[in-house]
Amino acid sequence: MTVGKLLSSFLLAAAAGTLPVQAQEDLGGATAQSTRAEQAAFRDGFSVAPYFWVTFYSGTMTVNGQTINMSGTNVFDLLRSGDLNFPPLVGVFEWRLDNGLGIYLDTTAIGLHFGASDISLGPGPVTAALGLDFTYVLAHAGVVIDSREWQGNGFSNDLDYLVGLRYTYYDLDLSGTVGPVPVSFRDTLSWADATVGVRLRGKNANGVTYSLLGDIGFGQGKSAQGLALIGKTWKNARTDLNLFGGYRVLYQDWSDGDDAIDLTTHGPVVGLQWTF
Repeated sequence: MTVGKLLSSFLLAAAAGTLPVQAQEDLGGATAQSTRAEQAAFRDGFSVAPYFWVTFYSGTMTVNGQTINMSGTNVFDLLRSGDLNFPPLVGVFEWRLDNGLGIYLDTTAIGLHFGASDISLGPGPVTAALGLDFTYVLAHAGVVIDSREWQGNGFSNDLDYLVGLRYTYYDLDLSGTVGPVPVSFRDTLSWADATVGVRLRGKNANGVTYSLLGDIGFGQGKSAQGLALIGKTWKNARTDLNLFGGYRVLYQDWSDGDDAIDLTTHGPVVGLQWTF
């Protein structure tokens, strides 16, 4: 029998279900692996996700004993007044392995300028008109542990645990007048919190995606974060491209001597994610 006829007989036998048991098991295993790969919610590999965060603020900042009320301040007002040194930019980098583990780095940078008319001081004994320049940098790095994958409601779903460290840095320049006296001082604030969190993600057959993330931080300060996203993914042989939007909330509470942060930063986000 020729090789061609032998191969034809094998394929016909496979279609009829009359292959030897071992051959059927081998084909079944390969098919199952292929199905799992197709059903995986997200591609393993390295991903980059830059996005823009339209920030609103609620709470206070205390610098050298002067408490500044940030409530009601937002990026739109700063854009109109020309006081945005650079916009709130976020970059998220993640490397996922095929064994269910991964690492991530989430960075945020914001540069703002507030004139004396843009901010107000909290309760205190001294009348002051102060302007504030600050640069804010947040770096959050850690480990991703893939806990569970399942199919449901038309989505391939993925539940992850997150364990990491969140580092916060402020460079603050406060200047103006306290009563009739001109004042100017600069300060830097920095601290780190250990974090634990969970992330639930999913994707359906049309490429529609969702992601829900929550974490808490503890240590030198206290923090809590929530992030909800919805997006659309386009796939090719080598990369996935995801266009997404949603809402992010970050609360931070920290103090050291005459300096303190009790601030909630929140607002909508929009960005792109490439996975290689």
